Parts: sequence; structure tokens; C-alpha cells
Amino acid sequence: MEMYMKVEIPKGSSNKIEYNKTKKRFELDRVLSVAMSYPEEYGVITETLAPDGDELDVICLTIQPTFSGLYVPIRIIGVLKMIDKGEQDDKLLAVNAGEPRLNYIQELKDISLAKQEEIKHFFARYKDLENKKVEIGKFESKEQAEKLLKECQAAYKKK
Repeated sequence: MEMYMKVEIPKGSSNKIEYNKTKKRFELDRVLSVAMSYPEEYGVITETLAPDGDELDVICLTIQPTFSGLYVPIRIIGVLKMIDKGEQDDKLLAVNAGEPRLNYIQELKDISLAKQEEIKHFFARYKDLENKKVEIGKFESKEQAEKLLKECQAAYKKK
């Protein structure tokens, strides 16, 4: 399934950037307190409502970082199950569909286990020094990701 994500945090950044819908601008929420940076592009699917009350989060594999506010064509390949502050906070896993060097990635199985573990490790540890714990589950299939996306799109339309 191909669609667009709105980039909030570029690959390699340690700045937690979020879009303020009221002020219609990107704002620095905080700088990560750990010596880590986002391993891939991070953003949202607009016009969705996830179980945590925000737009549905996306981790997007890419070769080069982009920038906050850019809409990037993506191909959804899976979902990382997570709990943050006691709430479901799953993250879609996608690939930059505009990057021909990543055309071989069509499903979760096309990504190395090392890359999967790197992403899980980042999200398990990026709030450690803030004394906030995140529960990391497993990666699930493209079909599970698409089911979650449809649920979040339906929830957005109902609000």
C-alpha cells in the first residue's frame, strides 16, 4: 500500500519535533536526553486518529534524511507494536517509495533482523533518562499494519 507521510523528525536527528495543529507550525518538543538519534525518518499519516489520540506514527526507511514538513511517498510494510504511558502507541513501518535503491523492500521479511533490532532498541531506550518506560512488542505483518491504518482512518472520520 502506497501513500504519503508527513515527516516530523529526520533520520539522524535527536530533536523531537512535533507539528502544532493550533499554531500550524513545527515546534521543538524536546531534545532527546540520551546519546541517540532517530534511526530512520519519523512522522505521521495525516487524517488518522490512533488509539493514543494522535495521528498514526510512521517509521520510514530511507537512504538520506529529508526535513520536517516534507510529504514523502511511502510503502507500508509492517507495524511495530508498542505501549507508551500505558497506551497503545503502535508505529507503522514503511519504506520511502521515492527511493529506487529500496525497491527490493516490499515486506517486513526483506529488512534485516539487525535493522529491525536497531529500531526496536531505539524506541525501547530513547526515553530512559526521562525515567519513562516504553514497552516494545514485535513487528507484525503488512496486513496487520494496513488493518491498523484503516481503523485509524475510520476513527478520524468519526471524530
